[in-house]
Amino acid sequence: MTSDEKQEILRELRRIASYLALLAEDKIKEKRSAFEAKITTKRKQMWNLMDGTKNISCIANKVGVSQEAVRIFVIELEREGLVEVQAEGRGRYPRRLI
Repeated sequence: MTSDEKQEILRELRRIASYLALLAEDKIKEKRSAFEAKITTKRKQMWNLMDGTKNISCIANKVGVSQEAVRIFVIELEREGLVEVQAEGRGRYPRRLI
């Protein structure tokens, strides 16, 4: 399978994920509200920065916490299915799913 074919498959999967998110919009809003109500101010700041364009180091610097604190939070969020992480080189770029 070529790189272009792999990229096309990834685009299609993202498109499908978007459709599924639309179908589950009410449940997603409910889950997000419950999640945001139980996290600290620093974690809310980290959460808001997880848009897929900033790596863990950048998020840590902007919030004023250690990279380890962000990494642990990202791992927790991955387990809950709330973020996906794109690894590029040595960087990890978390992106909110809800």
